[in-house]
Amino acid sequence: MGLDKVVDNIRSEGRNASQSTVATARKEADAILADAKRQADEIRAKRAAEAQAAADSLVKRESANADLEARRLRLAAERELVSSLRTELEQRLMALPEPKREAHIKALVARANQPNGKIWVAKQDEKLAQKLGLKVAGTFEGLGGVVVEAADGATRENLRYETLLDEIWNGSTNEIAKLLKA
Repeated sequence: MGLDKVVDNIRSEGRNASQSTVATARKEADAILADAKRQADEIRAKRAAEAQAAADSLVKRESANADLEARRLRLAAERELVSSLRTELEQRLMALPEPKREAHIKALVARANQPNGKIWVAKQDEKLAQKLGLKVAGTFEGLGGVVVEAADGATRENLRYETLLDEIWNGSTNEIAKLLKA
């Protein structure tokens, strides 16, 4: 019986040792799994943050592009509006009734301060200028108005509608821009 007791003791010690080894292995495995899970969570969080940053950057970029495109479209619309306004003004000047055109010719010649000057008028206004008693030196193609040259030919004053409209137009671009932005 003594041998049985020794065998039982060895078996008992072996079981205890194996249980201790298994417990230690389980602890190590649990620690390894916990560390792996922590690393996976960190990687997942890092990737999520990178993805969010990339998405935010994309949204910001696309928003800036959309703002730029909206400004470009607005400027194009404003240019088109200004251009159509200019065209409408030119058409209205061209369609002025004869009494108005006659009054304009008279006023522009007086404004020119070129006594006895040579007068050019728009082709369509030649008869009106002659009706006013003006000596017409020639005609030009255009909307209307006059060009008066000094008697000695030294200076010329351009009072054509196109020139006057350009002066007014260029002087008013800031006001026009403010009105369009309002």
